[in-house]
Amino acid sequence: MENTTPALARGLALLEHVARLQPVGFNRLQAETGLNTSSLNRLLRTLADRDYIRKNGDGKYNLGLKLLALSYGGTAVQAAVQSVHGILENIRDEFGVTVLFVLFLAAGNYILDKVICPDNVAMRDIGDLRTDYAANPWGHLRLLRMPEPERQAFLADAPPEHRALFSACGDGALHSGFADDRGLFFSYMRRIAVPVMDSAGTPVGALAAGSFRNLMDDAKALSLAQQLHRCAAHLIL
Repeated sequence: MENTTPALARGLALLEHVARLQPVGFNRLQAETGLNTSSLNRLLRTLADRDYIRKNGDGKYNLGLKLLALSYGGTAVQAAVQSVHGILENIRDEFGVTVLFVLFLAAGNYILDKVICPDNVAMRDIGDLRTDYAANPWGHLRLLRMPEPERQAFLADAPPEHRALFSACGDGALHSGFADDRGLFFSYMRRIAVPVMDSAGTPVGALAAGSFRNLMDDAKALSLAQQLHRCAAHLIL
């Protein structure tokens, strides 16, 4: 019978590789770990079954929701994190949109979970990590909470089209309570985001939704934003 200590060490090392390389495919993981196909498949299946890792639409692996729940700790927080997928599914079914759960990490905005509407836009994939905050509504929510000197320094280095979007839409988020790009960045798509708060009232993430622009008029956008706000209230981290 296999000694559990080496098995545990291999599993932890595999998690570290996924964290460093995500989204990462099977072949790359096999090259990095040196594990044979059977052993790697067994470890990946075990980690996926327990939601420590997740496979995205391209068949590549990302860290899963369980690690976030464990990192925050606390029964209520873990329950909120683990319930997010069902919340995203309900929003998709009600409004016919693709929905994201975005986490604000020090390294950038991380797409932690996603539910896609097959008849609508795809948006970013699980595991996507970027710092293009001015290019999307959930990034606008993060920019608006930055100290003014930090925000201005960030915008000075951003591409002109990103700065133009934030200039056109950023102030609207302050007044309406949700960020809406109004289809100004991608002519075919409209994206909306509301903040997810921690217990101190600080934005630590966002619920975001996207739709083909011709399927999202202002009335629907407002109704969607209101529902995102209601759902975000149940995800206090």
